[in-house]
Parts: sequence; structure tokens; C-alpha cells
Amino acid sequence: MNTESENQHVLYAFHSLENNLIDCHLQYSEKIDHLATLIIMMVEKLILQAKEQEEIRNKNMELSKINKRLANIEEHVNKNSIEIARATSTIEKSVPDIRNPAYDNEQSEKLRKLKADNIGFQVGSNDLEDSTPEDVDKNMKRLILNTQRLVPGSNIIINAILPRFYRNAHSSKTYESKRTKCNNILSDLCNEYSLKFVKHENFVPFHFTDGIHLNHNDGIPLYVRNLKHVVNPLLGVINDQQNFENHQFPRQRNQQFRRENGNHFYKRPNRYDEENHQSDTYITGDKLDYIKDDSLDINDFAQTNLLPDEYRIDNCFNIYSCDKVVNGQGINLLDLSTSSSLCISNGRYSGDIMGHFTCMTSNGSSVVDYHIVSESLLSSVEYFKTHEFNYLSDHVKIEIFLKCMQREYNFDIFENSNWSSYKSFKWDSQKSKLKLLDHLSDETVLNNILNFEMQTFSNDQRGVDDETNKLTTILCNLAENSCVIKRKNFKKSKPKNKQPWSDNAITDLKHQINAIGRNIKANPFDKTYKTRYFNLLKTFKKMIKQKKS
Repeated sequence: MNTESENQHVLYAFHSLENNLIDCHLQYSEKIDHLATLIIMMVEKLILQAKEQEEIRNKNMELSKINKRLANIEEHVNKNSIEIARATSTIEKSVPDIRNPAYDNEQSEKLRKLKADNIGFQVGSNDLEDSTPEDVDKNMKRLILNTQRLVPGSNIIINAILPRFYRNAHSSKTYESKRTKCNNILSDLCNEYSLKFVKHENFVPFHFTDGIHLNHNDGIPLYVRNLKHVVNPLLGVINDQQNFENHQFPRQRNQQFRRENGNHFYKRPNRYDEENHQSDTYITGDKLDYIKDDSLDINDFAQTNLLPDEYRIDNCFNIYSCDKVVNGQGINLLDLSTSSSLCISNGRYSGDIMGHFTCMTSNGSSVVDYHIVSESLLSSVEYFKTHEFNYLSDHVKIEIFLKCMQREYNFDIFENSNWSSYKSFKWDSQKSKLKLLDHLSDETVLNNILNFEMQTFSNDQRGVDDETNKLTTILCNLAENSCVIKRKNFKKSKPKNKQPWSDNAITDLKHQINAIGRNIKANPFDKTYKTRYFNLLKTFKKMIKQKKS
């Protein structure tokens, strides 16, 4: 008995110890899981801190690079400032400040040698960017008073400030509002001092090369045309709109007058030539536009890289073309694209790398392979393809592929059997009306119509299709029971009679043209076949015309 009781006590002790161990294991496992979670969170925090430190390190490196570049630019600006200061001192020594009443008599006499009947100014465009219209008006008033004092009796012509078309819409709008206000002030100023004012209100982006400077083909001629309306009456030149028969202009009396391209001009004298100081007209201003902060020596920037390291340079692909002739239409197209911020997509893209001919005629061959897209759409252009020649045409088809989000429709939902079941019906004025009334009195037809009116369909494509199919079934059932089915009458084609003027020569020539057409279809880029084809075609047409006559 003692042994059994001891064994029971030992067994009980083991069970209690086992339970304690299990409880301890559960407690420690929970703590271990909690510690593991804390460790994972700490690791994640350390990783985030490491990433932040790396980003800070990269930003510091970028800032150091930017500081170095700013230091280089500042050094370059200091050098230019010294040169500008020297140039300014030289100019101040040669031409004293006209606002200073104490300038010497010798310099004043030298300035008074400039005798011109008409003086034109085109100024204020660059000043208007950084100042207000009122400041430009003050400077212009000072310029007018000094000019009237130094060159008395001259006619002063003030040109309106030209528009500017920046790529940034906000900058363009801001400058345009300032320009409009400034031109109104200048117009009032001209009325106050009895001056001539030239309005330039007909300029559009097409007349500018980069939105600021006028191009040579369209911008400068328009500027001259606007200027002629004011200057020609002062010079005694008859405008193009006036009657030349009744008012002949004596060209030979004025040796300085010349005519080029239908426009009247006066030779502009060299302002550094003492002999030309007695000229009639003197024009100054932003003709040879110099943008401020530009270097006088462009070679100073040769050893300095002003672009940041992260700047992405545009990928310029070389264009190849079989056509080496450049015409005026292409140059005008380039000017239009440049002024309007448009991009030309052509053989630079895959699909037409070699720039094959797109047109082959008896008069010659040419390449017209381009699509014009906006700058925002250029990144979506993926592929440009020039198709092969078709033996029926002297032009090829060109295509451009764009990346876009387009929904693909499943056309398999349309059953082809339905298309063949649709019939054409003809209304019989005598019988169809009675048949339709009898059929509408049928209960089955009335129930179908009521069910269609009472049924609700979903507001999606499937619901519209179901509603259309049921309505079509009702209408077809009514038409079949009331109308006459219209059947097609197939007529046999009659053989064409041979033309009376046709003969064997025309037939043989036609066979030759068809044979060359088959060769062109097999070799679309062979110019000899194309030339031979169009020559024979021209001969064929002439021969037919002669036979008919």
C-alpha cells in the first residue's frame, strides 16, 4: 500500500510539474512572439532611417554640385561685370549722359551734327519684362525730350511694342496685359507731343521664329509694311494702294532711294560714318536684338557646363531621305512648326528609317513622309510606317501609330445569322392596312407589346441590345403579316461592245501597261518600272484621244 501511495504521489508530482512546464512554455512563447514583433518593428525603423540618411546624403551631394556650379556662374558673371564696367566707362567717356546738363560743349556740338528729318524708335520690349508700363513710359518720355533737344525739328516715330509668345501660357498672358497697357500709354504720349505712332496689331505666332524674334520670310515684311503706312507720307513716297498713273514718284532724283521686292526703302546710313550724318531717316531700337545677361563673347561658355547633371538630353535621331531637294514649302512648314510648338513625326521613327520615295511620277520622285503632332502628343508616337507602292497609284499610304487607351469591343456577340434574316418589306396601299389592323387585334401581339412596355431594362449596353432585339422582333412580326416581302431582281450582265475607235495598237499598248503594272507590284521601289509605266500611260491617253477625234 505504501508503495502504491508513493507512486501515486510521484505521478501526481510529475503531472503538476508537467502542467507548470506547459504554463511556463505558453508564457515564454507569448513573450518571445512579442519580442520578435518588437525586433521586426525595430528593423523596419532602422531600414527607414537608413533610406532617409541615404536620401539626405544624395541631396547634400546634389546641393554641393549646385553650389559648385553657382560658384562657377558667379565667377563668370564677375568677369563679365568687370568687362561690362570697362565698356561702360569707355562709352561714358565717349558719349556723356544726356541727362546731365553739365556735359561739355564739344560733345554737344558733336551730337548736334546728327541731322535727320525722321527718327524711329523700336524700344521697350526687354524693359517691359522686369518693369511696369509706367516705368517704360517715363523712360520713353525722357528719350523723346532728349531727342527733341538734340535733334530739333525732326519727326519722331514711336513703334508699338511687339507681342511675345512664350511657351508658358501664364507668362504670355502677363506680358500681353502689360504690353497692351504700355502701348495705350505710348499712343497717348505720341498724341501729347505730336509724334507718329505705328501700331503693330496684326502679328501672330506664325510671324516669329521662337515667339520673340521676327522671322525673315513673314515677320519682317509685315513689320516693314506697317511702318510704311506712317513713314511713306513723311518721305513723300507714294503707297502701293495709291494711283501710280496720276502720281508718279521721281525715282532718279533721289540717289538714296531703291526698290527691292516691290517695297520702297531708304538706305540706312552707317551711324559711324561722319559723311552720312546728313541723312533723311534714322531708325534705331531692337532691330539687332541683344538679350540682357547674354555674354559678349559666346566662347566664354565653351569650358563651362551650365546644365545640371540630372538634365535629360533629348534623343535626336538622324533622318535619312532619298529626296535631296529642299523647296520653299518645306522651309515654311518648318517655320510654322517652330512658331506653333508643333513636332514633325517622320522617318526618324522605326518603320521608315531609310526614307523611301512616297511619290513616283514621270516628272520625278519625291518624299512626303511626315505627320504633324503637338508637343504633348509626341511621347505617344510609337511607330511610323510607309507602305509599299500600289500598282494602281503613284502615291503610297503612310501611317502613324499612337499609344492610347482604347476599349476593345467583342464583335462575336453579333450573330451572323441575324443579318441574313433581315428582310425588306413593301407597303401595299390596298391590303396592308387591313392586315395590320387584324393582326393588332390578336391577343398574342397585344400581350407582346404590353410586356415590352412594362418591362424594365438595365442602363447598359446589354440592356439596350435586349430592348432593341425585342422591339425588332415585334416590328418584323407585324411587317411579315401585313406587308409584301420585297425581293431583289437579279439582272444578267450584258457583254460590253467594243468601241468603234479601238484597234490592235491600243490593245497591245494596254497589255504592255498591265504587264509593267504587275512588275511594279512585285518591285514597288524600282524607279525604272514606274517611269516606264507613266510614260506608256501618257501615250495611251493621247492615242485614245486621237482615235476619238
